[in-house]
Amino acid sequence: MRTLRVAVTGLRRAGKTVFLTSLINHLLDGSEETLPAFRDEAIAFSAAPLRRRSEATPFPYLQYLDQLRGDSPSWPARTSDVSEFPLALTVRNLKNHRARTVTLELVDYPGERLLDLPLVSMGYEEWSDQVSEEARVGLRKELSAPWLETCAQLHPGADDRPAVEHYADYLRDCRREGLGYLQPSALLLEADAVGQDRFRFCPLPDDVRRRLPELAREYGVRYGQYLRGYVRPFFRKAARCSRQIVLVDVLHILRRGVHSYNDTRRALRRILDAFGYAEQRHPLSPLRIIDMFQTRVDRMLFVATKADQCTRATRGNLRYLLEDLVEPKRRELAVGLPNGRPRVTFCAAHRSTEDAAKEFEGRQLSCLRGRRADRPADRDGPWFPGEIPPAWPDDQWNPEESQFIFPDFLPARLPMRDGATAPHINLDKVFWHTIEDIVP
Repeated sequence: MRTLRVAVTGLRRAGKTVFLTSLINHLLDGSEETLPAFRDEAIAFSAAPLRRRSEATPFPYLQYLDQLRGDSPSWPARTSDVSEFPLALTVRNLKNHRARTVTLELVDYPGERLLDLPLVSMGYEEWSDQVSEEARVGLRKELSAPWLETCAQLHPGADDRPAVEHYADYLRDCRREGLGYLQPSALLLEADAVGQDRFRFCPLPDDVRRRLPELAREYGVRYGQYLRGYVRPFFRKAARCSRQIVLVDVLHILRRGVHSYNDTRRALRRILDAFGYAEQRHPLSPLRIIDMFQTRVDRMLFVATKADQCTRATRGNLRYLLEDLVEPKRRELAVGLPNGRPRVTFCAAHRSTEDAAKEFEGRQLSCLRGRRADRPADRDGPWFPGEIPPAWPDDQWNPEESQFIFPDFLPARLPMRDGATAPHINLDKVFWHTIEDIVP
């Protein structure tokens, strides 16, 4: 039986956990009516969970599903390691009555840890130079000042821990400001990372490395140990996926401004460069270095998530914004992917709002009904959630303008009865494009 490994990736807050939970829910308990893209193509499907491989971390589907049930449902917590959910998926073509069963392995890759992948092809000095240069530009310049000042004050025999602590603070401050290209991920994810020798390193500017060669060598050794013990094991699993769904939170970028746009664009490019998508992987692709090329990605989709948190009138603009964000890389990928340029779409895997309208100054205003995270639980609107522009604003866009203040919504309650599924937007189309070529 053929095995199809589908990787769901994306940066922080993109909604990977919710996407996978809802997709598994619809595959196990849904039908062609809840995933109408299959009905429209005259395809019937059925799915059943399989026993996971002993070395794989299970995706805790039932735990996450339970969080969406009850009187006070909550969004599932983000994941911190690779996890998998295997199913036996049978698709039947109702036109020619042929059927095929495949092993479908759905793989969750946490966003923060994806950002470590480019490190595999970089030495400590190259990485230090890159981070130090970026830290002196734009919004990062102010945020990095305490860390760079601490590095400048280091001297032989001094305690180096404050430099690492200030660097970890710098990463957290960047994340708070909407910046996402942050390394190493362990300083953000691991409890008391600075207190563990294996994580106690940070970039050092060139002049500091020349002034303190022993400390630079020590950090270089720890950097290498980090790659071998923390990064490479994580990404060995990435080399085995043949399908990729890349989730992007476009609303979050609009909320945060041009710095978040630039940072997300750079992060996506470097992650995809590091994955080495091409008909013949570049010999220096980190995944080739890790696993000497096991499986080539042959189908990819970019998805703007949380489409339910904007109105029907402007929801389609999410696709235009995401196309612009990934277009240069998308053109490059078209050369190496057998199915050509990756598709771009939008979805809401677990719909938390309903479309509504209210009168404002004599005209009907498109709104949403739903439980806002910043409002009392017994109030459901209607709310005006802002408008998605058809193109990215210019360099001066002000994320504080009401147009870009998109509220967060709490999940709609999933019924307690077994077999219930949640409404969605385009989840069926995303999954159909991912697997349509296996239909007999």
